[in-house]
Amino acid sequence: VLCVCFFSPAVFNNKVIAPMDCLECYFRPFADAPIEETHNHFVSDGVSQYLPYKWAIKKSFQEDGYVGWDPLTFNGRPIANNTMASPGDPWNLMYAILPFWTAWDWGIISQFFIAGCGMILLMRFYKMPIWAVLLAAVSFSLYSQYVLWMYHKWLGAMIWSPFLVWALLKYRNRLLNFPAIIFLALLWRTGSLQSCTFGFLIVAFVWLAELWENISSGFSVKFGARLSLSYLIVGIAAALLTLDVFVDTFPLLGGCKDMGFFWGFSNILTAVTLLFPTSLGIPETLDIAKAFDFSLFDIKFGGGVVFILALIACFNGRAPRVAKVLFIASFVAACTPLVTYIYSRSTIIMALGMSWLAAWQLYDFTQVRFNSAYWCRIVYALVAVLVLWLVASCAIIGFKEELYQILIDMMRAASGVDRQGRLAWQELRVERFLSQILIWNWRNLLLIICLLLGLYCCSNIRPGRRNSPWMAAVVLLTYVELVLFSSTWITYSRKPESGLL
Repeated sequence: VLCVCFFSPAVFNNKVIAPMDCLECYFRPFADAPIEETHNHFVSDGVSQYLPYKWAIKKSFQEDGYVGWDPLTFNGRPIANNTMASPGDPWNLMYAILPFWTAWDWGIISQFFIAGCGMILLMRFYKMPIWAVLLAAVSFSLYSQYVLWMYHKWLGAMIWSPFLVWALLKYRNRLLNFPAIIFLALLWRTGSLQSCTFGFLIVAFVWLAELWENISSGFSVKFGARLSLSYLIVGIAAALLTLDVFVDTFPLLGGCKDMGFFWGFSNILTAVTLLFPTSLGIPETLDIAKAFDFSLFDIKFGGGVVFILALIACFNGRAPRVAKVLFIASFVAACTPLVTYIYSRSTIIMALGMSWLAAWQLYDFTQVRFNSAYWCRIVYALVAVLVLWLVASCAIIGFKEELYQILIDMMRAASGVDRQGRLAWQELRVERFLSQILIWNWRNLLLIICLLLGLYCCSNIRPGRRNSPWMAAVVLLTYVELVLFSSTWITYSRKPESGLL
């Protein structure tokens, strides 16, 4: 129900989940609308690359009977050579049996649904109450990196990660773990080569957490060796099941972008988006994040309350160690030079650990009374941050004309002569930014209210009530937070006729 509500314009209003306004606003010769009407130009790759990739797959099924030839790239080449098109993705079969736009839309919706189902399975393995389970499912499946890259489809590989972790933990005593092999193979087949790296990291992190558990509870060489061998078998067997994709795509793998060694450390500034995802701008405004050498694609948001609950759980000795390793290791990697190679989308691993820890901590409130003094400290820290934001907002109002001129000059200097025609659009984005960045902007205000109300609900959960109404309220408020943020990124367009793509 939550997934259908999230994508209701596509389900009920005959819209498509695709940024067709990019095509209509600034791709010549198709552009026939003012550029200012673009909802989100950041995702223009959805129209310039990923829709054509899937269209080529649809035509290939019709003409070749399988994922074969792409006539749109160079002078034609095998689709399987393009790792970004996710040629091994089982979801591509939808294009063989369904109309194009049905396969495209439900391919997206089903990814979010399956990611949530995976978290439900993993959380129920730990016998958590239903509202804690649902919090994890909502936070993980609607995590910002899923939303930002939804048109690219290849991040959909990570929908299998909760199933993979569940299989690794549930059948840890089996030398031949068939469920883990299947889910790791699905993860590797569904995504690009970079997504395969994330799958490898998840298995490595779970293995390290399990080994750590073994060492802290009295080291057993036999158990450690058996565990390591089991994980090695999972990796080798899953790779063999994905070999056809690897063989086609590895030879054409390009190098990583040269971001510079210290670029990764500056990425720590994006941590503010864990609580306030719109604080650096939204797609319709200026991308102020570029001033700090990153972009809005680095936003890391799975719910403000969820992040605070996960932080609390990190200092709770009873919290699952695997979840802590996933959360902390991925977050640290994203704030170091390692992010040069794995990019911010690797924080989907962090989201897995964060949503898991948040759900566990919500459940723990029903088991052990949380010290009210800690709630006071959390609120004081938040209020201090909000006061700084309020002061900054007042300063923006006081120096609005000067700031506007500075930003316009920066935009003009960056644009160059060849982009002079877009200056009016860029000036409009500066105006929007100076309004949207203020703390009392309606979207920022609603997100802050949801965060504070969520913390208030958490503070009212008492031991002995596994399914408190306060827990349900936390889930609902987190869902509202994620819907508010996602509405700035997701574009719904009128459905084009299939033949006119």
